[in-house]
Amino acid sequence: MIVLVALLAGCGAFFYYLTRGTTLWFDDWSWAIHRRSWTPAVFLVPHNDHLSLIPVTIYKVLFATVGIGDYRPYRLLVIAAHLGCAAIVFLYARRRVAPELALCAAVLVLFNGPGWQNILWPFQIAWLISVGAGLGALMALDRGDRRGDVVACVLVAVALASSGVGIVMAIGVGVDLLSRRRWRALWVLAAPGVLYGLWWISYQQPAAPSPFGKIPRFIVNEGSATFGALIGAHPAPAWSATGTGMLLTLGRPAAAVGVVLLIVWLVRTRAMPPRAAALLVMLGSFWGLTAITRAWLGGNQAWASRYLYVGVLLIVLLVVELAHDVWVPMAGRVVVGLGVLAVCASNIGTFRDAAFYLRTWGQMTRASLGALAAARGLVPSDFVIRELPGFPFVVVHAGEYFAAAGASGTPADTPAQLAAAPEQARLAADQLLLGAGEVTIKRVSAAAPPPVSCVPAGHFTVTSGDLRVAVHGSATTILARRYADVYQSAASAPVRGSATIQIRADSASRPWQLSVASSTPVTACRLR
Repeated sequence: MIVLVALLAGCGAFFYYLTRGTTLWFDDWSWAIHRRSWTPAVFLVPHNDHLSLIPVTIYKVLFATVGIGDYRPYRLLVIAAHLGCAAIVFLYARRRVAPELALCAAVLVLFNGPGWQNILWPFQIAWLISVGAGLGALMALDRGDRRGDVVACVLVAVALASSGVGIVMAIGVGVDLLSRRRWRALWVLAAPGVLYGLWWISYQQPAAPSPFGKIPRFIVNEGSATFGALIGAHPAPAWSATGTGMLLTLGRPAAAVGVVLLIVWLVRTRAMPPRAAALLVMLGSFWGLTAITRAWLGGNQAWASRYLYVGVLLIVLLVVELAHDVWVPMAGRVVVGLGVLAVCASNIGTFRDAAFYLRTWGQMTRASLGALAAARGLVPSDFVIRELPGFPFVVVHAGEYFAAAGASGTPADTPAQLAAAPEQARLAADQLLLGAGEVTIKRVSAAAPPPVSCVPAGHFTVTSGDLRVAVHGSATTILARRYADVYQSAASAPVRGSATIQIRADSASRPWQLSVASSTPVTACRLR
């Protein structure tokens, strides 16, 4: 137990360090912007088909207490939830296998690099609550008494009220009760099931399932990727939208070996323990339900990090259950321990890549919002902040953001922080300002005021005002930059003839840098 506590503390510190500099990401923004009121619908309307009553409540408490500017409390909560799931795995396994093997089972879950989303991203606390509550319900059923049944019933309700993963956990509880022929205890599942059914009827809008032809391949890929994650195969970098890394390359043979071993075990024992049957059904139902609801999004969803976390955990528990009361000599325990250490070592790079990805998005988010704050008087309320992570799946309008920031604070950079941000973040800030129309290009009309201070075109520093560009012959490329070192196009197409470059003043003092270039003579003039 002392070793486990030390591992939990060390891994918790490691994960907290990795997530330094991160801020609200993807679905975090959806809740921060669209779940601000306290009406029943805010808590009960599904999020991506999930009932999220408990995690929404947690987030709203955080919004009201620490706001959205400080992400540290969010990070601490998700890391604590993950450590709790790993501890539950250890406690579950210790009742069935040797302590050393139970520790190995917990470590495989604790340091599951390919499942990084459920470890480093606070929004995934929803899934962790469902997983932890579901495992707790199974452990409560081990008691076989009334008190255990009551605890299991409450925990199933918690799992269902946190995310769709709770359905898988409820299925496992139901199979366990049926396998043990505990007919009178089915109320453990029926009571929360009725409440969930009432919610479903009232709020859920069932979406069309994925095309049947895509489902089998999705399940096979998801299962293979999960076995790849189990043995420490490197996934594609977090910023890759399509690649699988080594997940399928190593996962497919690993999955084949796993299936063969399961069949051999069944043939030799000719019996499936009730809990093992429950875990096997849970694993199959998780893959099947995921395929039914998500295969239409594309094959790359099959190896999504959040799915790999749950799949690895269920496989680990299934192996523990099948090894129940099997004596493993010390040499075998050493071999298992060395294998687990190798998996953990392989996963270090995966964690670092994922954390770097989240930190980069954090820098870009803060810089973009800092630029938006400077342009607040210029952008309309319906301006879409395309630089926030998750766009176009998560759409945030400027008016909505400013309202949320006024109530709960903001992670936006100050002008000094924005000026010192990494280049990629400053590029995002310039892109937002250009998209907001701070630099606009207009054709010159006949009634335009006469220009003054004309000079050959080149590079200009402009705080605000208008410039007229006169092109003699070929088209002109107009580039602009403000915070970044690299220029970006200020016009959707090259300019021909005379045009006016309008610089709109905002609350920031930093000037714009303009670059006007053409293969033929060009003059730039400041207008009266």
